[in-house]
Amino acid sequence: MNKIMDKKDKKTKIEYMWSLMCTGSTVDKETNNLSLFNIIEQLNLNINKQIKPYSTNGESTRISMDFNVIVFFRLLEKIKDSFEIRIDFLDPVGISLNKVEHNVSIHEGVKNIRLITRFNKMFISIPGIYDIIIGIREVGNKHFKNVGHIPVAVNIKNNIK
Repeated sequence: MNKIMDKKDKKTKIEYMWSLMCTGSTVDKETNNLSLFNIIEQLNLNINKQIKPYSTNGESTRISMDFNVIVFFRLLEKIKDSFEIRIDFLDPVGISLNKVEHNVSIHEGVKNIRLITRFNKMFISIPGIYDIIIGIREVGNKHFKNVGHIPVAVNIKNNIK
């Protein structure tokens, strides 16, 4: 597990617990329990158009698909402000194909934070292992710190005749 450290007093504030990619999720309103549907570790894509090969400018093909990225953090001490989270989709050679950032407000008495981000498309450049990088930035910090990742194998079968 990764911990975000406050550089001033070296106390841990936020602990990254886990993250995953799935096709859907629901939260029970009475119990706040999370149900996950079809956790994704691998995508087998049948493509009817030519996938652009890797290039230095990060060209990619947009694939329409609905999925969620869910991230869970635990607060280890009281934090009054908010923090930012970044979800960055890297292709197998490390090029960022899509990036999303959220500001997460922290309410009084909250000890756990679960963030569900819904997507309706994914960008693909080449077959291989894609990495969904989870980064966090606390108030006052200039840069995001990578705290977790989700590896997803992407297999591509072109159906071009």
